[in-house]
Amino acid sequence: MKRLYATGCLVALLAAALLAASCGNRACTLIGCGNGLTIDFRQVESSTWQDGDWRLEMTTPSGEYATCDFQIPAGDAALSGQACDGPLSLEFSSAGTRLVEATSWRSSPDEVPRNFDITLMRGGSEVASQSFEPDYTESRPNGEDCPPVCVQASVGF
Repeated sequence: MKRLYATGCLVALLAAALLAASCGNRACTLIGCGNGLTIDFRQVESSTWQDGDWRLEMTTPSGEYATCDFQIPAGDAALSGQACDGPLSLEFSSAGTRLVEATSWRSSPDEVPRNFDITLMRGGSEVASQSFEPDYTESRPNGEDCPPVCVQASVGF
């Protein structure tokens, strides 16, 4: 009987402590978020996206290197042959005839590239190249004092 009473008291104390902690501070939710970068290619002229073998390269001053190889087919055929290494992924138009955006997701805000170069090549020849220093926006989806803290940026090519 004493053991049951002691267990009941312990549970009551624990519940009271949890209730007091949540009353004094705002409770945090459990929403997740990602750390990432989006490179928007929508402003690139449609005529740029000719059929052939393409490569997108991303390099950083620290030596990080990531590539995506893809093929834009002739005519109205669907896009084929997308292969990315490193933290890059590509999104294409619904017709599959042009690159819309590239994204790079990281596990930590410290891992996002603070400056980087993008080179776009077709058939081994450079089509365009641009350097970026994006302004990242910090977000805290669970509240001002709650983790996680994530950063995102978007730049136009």
